[in-house]
Amino acid sequence: MTNEEFQKLVLEKLMGLEQGQSKLGEGQVKLEQRQAKLEERQVKLEKRIDEVESTLTAKIDALDAKVERYGQSQQDDVKGLLTVMDKKLDRISEIQTIQGESINILALRQLQTESELAALKKAL
Repeated sequence: MTNEEFQKLVLEKLMGLEQGQSKLGEGQVKLEQRQAKLEERQVKLEKRIDEVESTLTAKIDALDAKVERYGQSQQDDVKGLLTVMDKKLDRISEIQTIQGESINILALRQLQTESELAALKKAL
């Protein structure tokens, strides 16, 4: 191989290396552009996730408040019903006491009547 042929071969190899380096540079630029786009998308996604979290937190808080109000409403309803039942039970107890006293009075009167009847029978 002559010196000229060797120089020509080296020159061709150098040109090939330069072309490869140029392609690598272009590829690196494309990768950097893609990375920038991905970073932009990541920022948007993080912002959207924060918005969704805020919305969910607000909705959960609203739901908790509704559940609390519903529970309080149910508790108030039950309390009202228990108060009414308590009054009715008190009234039933009063009636039973009065009826018990009435029965005792009637029993005493019956005993008195039987006693008077027995005394009249003896007297006759």
